[in-house]
Amino acid sequence: MTSLTALPSVANRPHAVGVHPSRRHSKEDPTMNPKRIRTALAAALLSLAFLAPAAEAARVVVKVGPPAARAEVRATAPSPRHVWVGGYWRWDGRAHVWVAGGWQLPPRHRAAWVEGHWKKVRGGWTWMPGHWR
Repeated sequence: MTSLTALPSVANRPHAVGVHPSRRHSKEDPTMNPKRIRTALAAALLSLAFLAPAAEAARVVVKVGPPAARAEVRATAPSPRHVWVGGYWRWDGRAHVWVAGGWQLPPRHRAAWVEGHWKKVRGGWTWMPGHWR
């Protein structure tokens, strides 16, 4: 078993870890360099531009339209703060499957639930998921 006194401590290290030797004694903070900040921001925005079309392309188009929504029986809300989130038809790859609704607590004060819906698109139908607004 190793004793704690045998482990090297951070205070005994001769130099800062993770800092390039040329920057160890510099008074300038390399993370606050405006050029680096602009480059990082540009890279982040560029990556978002490439990810947005990928998310749209991942949308599934179903050739079979969804059945009519089911009438659901709502039990009493667990509290006055709970909001009913209705059921919906989910596509499982072969058929539409009903997902029952239920009571949920909003993620923040005054949040409103926007129901999901099936949208007619070229080639069939696509699911637009519900979300909190």
